[in-house]
This record gives sequence, C-alpha cells and structure tokens, in this order.
Amino acid sequence: PSGGAGAPLHSSGANEYFNSNSANSANSANGNNSWKDEEYSNHAAAAAKLEARLRSQQHSNLLLASTIASSIERGLDRELHAELVRQGKDAQGVISKICHDHSEDFLESVGK
Repeated sequence: PSGGAGAPLHSSGANEYFNSNSANSANSANGNNSWKDEEYSNHAAAAAKLEARLRSQQHSNLLLASTIASSIERGLDRELHAELVRQGKDAQGVISKICHDHSEDFLESVGK
C-alpha cells in the first residue's frame, strides 16, 4: 500500500503542486517587476503632466499680472494726464485773471 514507512503520500500530486507554485512564483516575480516598471512610468507621466500644468498656470498668472499692471499703468497715465490738463487749465485761468486784473495798470504805465 502507498504511504508505507518513509514513502511520501501523494508524491506525484505534491510534485505537481510544488512545480506549479514555483512557476507561479517566477511569473509573479516578473509580474511584480513589470508592474513596478508600469507604475513608475505612470508616475513619471503623471509628474510630467503636473509639471506642464504648473508651467501653464504660472504662464497664465504672469500674463494676467502683466495685463493688470499694464492696465493700471494706462489708468495712471490717464489719471496723470487728466490731472496735468486740469492743472494747466487752472494755471491758464490764474494767468488770465492776473493779466485782466493788472491790464489797466500795465496800459497806463505804457502810455506814460
């Protein structure tokens, strides 16, 4: 009978199981490396996409900041121009008033 002293029980089944598990372990080890390589490439691709998105966002922010700065500058230029024009008109008014107020004295002095 099988299974006598020192004889393995179900030796052919055990060998098949062992061989099957060894093959699976080898495939699993290769699969793990393949999975790790795939995971790394996925991570690298995601990191590259994130960096590209950040660069794009930084570019958009710089463009927006430049546009705002330009608008503010133009607005300040308009405000400064308007203020200078107003001051010029005020100065013209003061000069006209002084000339008008002193015109009689000036004309009298010239006539003498």
